[in-house]
Amino acid sequence: MHGNENILYYSTNTYLSHWISMTYYKTFFVWCSPVFDPSKFGEYHKFKKIPPSSSPYNIYNIFHQDVSSSDLHSSKIKENKNGLIKGATFHLEKETITQQDYARILTIIDKATISDFRPLVYVIPKSKVENRIIDVEVESTANPLSIEYQIHDLKHDEFEVIELKGTN
Repeated sequence: MHGNENILYYSTNTYLSHWISMTYYKTFFVWCSPVFDPSKFGEYHKFKKIPPSSSPYNIYNIFHQDVSSSDLHSSKIKENKNGLIKGATFHLEKETITQQDYARILTIIDKATISDFRPLVYVIPKSKVENRIIDVEVESTANPLSIEYQIHDLKHDEFEVIELKGTN
């Protein structure tokens, strides 16, 4: 299904996720979209069915708002923490990190401040990842008509990081 006309993929991640991946894993696991803001498309465009929960633009705004307002009960930040723990557990089981690294990562996640969850946008050229991009199975997408992808081994030189200010 990679025959769509986009030349970029977009993924919103937190600064903490980025920092942990750069420091410990050297690769990145990302969910990504062929568009930044699906709401900008016409009613019958195939990207219009990418729901807000999978929209990099919408995800960015949720993190930005929760960090800006110091929302300590943010469900999005809690979800990110759980994902970071899951990622650390995956890397421990794959033996790409040590037990000491794992314990350190869990402590970092636990002690992270709200500002560590500020959002970053990854802009990923399709040409750098097209052989490794994975279609998310319909059962795992936020909408059965949504177009969503994963990259399990994105390298730091395969994307640009953008930190927007005040998008909402």
